[in-house]
Amino acid sequence: MWDLPAGADVGTLDGYDGERWAVGITGNRARMGDGIMNARGTLWDHGKVALRVSDEIPHLNDVNAAGLVVGDTVVGNGFVGITVDHDGTTHQLPGDPAWDGYSADLVSDSGDIVGTATVDLKSRVVVWPAGAPGTYRVLPTPDVKYLHLQDVDRQGRIIAQGDSNVGGLVWDTDGRWRQLASNGTPWAVRDGRVVGGLNDTSAAAEWTARGTLVRTTGSGALDATAIGGNGTAATGSSTPSGGRCSGVTAWSATRCPPSRPGSPSTGSATTNGRWSAWNPAGRSSTTAADR
Repeated sequence: MWDLPAGADVGTLDGYDGERWAVGITGNRARMGDGIMNARGTLWDHGKVALRVSDEIPHLNDVNAAGLVVGDTVVGNGFVGITVDHDGTTHQLPGDPAWDGYSADLVSDSGDIVGTATVDLKSRVVVWPAGAPGTYRVLPTPDVKYLHLQDVDRQGRIIAQGDSNVGGLVWDTDGRWRQLASNGTPWAVRDGRVVGGLNDTSAAAEWTARGTLVRTTGSGALDATAIGGNGTAATGSSTPSGGRCSGVTAWSATRCPPSRPGSPSTGSATTNGRWSAWNPAGRSSTTAADR
């Protein structure tokens, strides 16, 4: 369970290392709709609030197992990518003055930071490598109108969601983007294994880092949302109950996350979810992913 700071009554988890650190937003429930008023970026350490920023920015987008927080803030007339110390101090990542703006969206457990830069209304994927501080490189980026970076693994593989006619994408260590087979949405990548869901059949799925579909499950799971350290993939199925999740929940269409640490952290504040685990052999169990 994740504590809420004083004065807040709702929150989201946007980044989680699977064991200790998490980042997201806390604030107050909107009087109408699902929004959050007085939203402030928040960092948790073992479920306890370690930092809540004092204003709407900076945004805290992700955190790794070492506690490295990345996000974005406004400098001048545009957004810039940053790292954030646990006392709220921000450090701007280098960028190209020709960019209209940029953000740090993901950070791997190796310390590589991945983000997006906007140039003439088009997105470019940018990597700030841990092994070369103060530098960055722009990756060849698919020519799509929409690109959302979802996850990065320790080896530097990146998964993303593109336009509806493109679907899921994976950047492998050979330096190429590939579409996921069978119109899939990726949620997590670990050691070259990509998990997510099929858009056309609402089934949890796994792919290789080259986009090849490995297997699906027809057991009622809508998505595979996390991969544990032992190779177990956690999947979720919707069980609407009309209740509410307690504590902090993360945005998703239909599910609440389990309350115990190490479980998948996607969900909503309006339904309860059943979670099962999918191990490398494809067998189901009732435990969550062991990260």
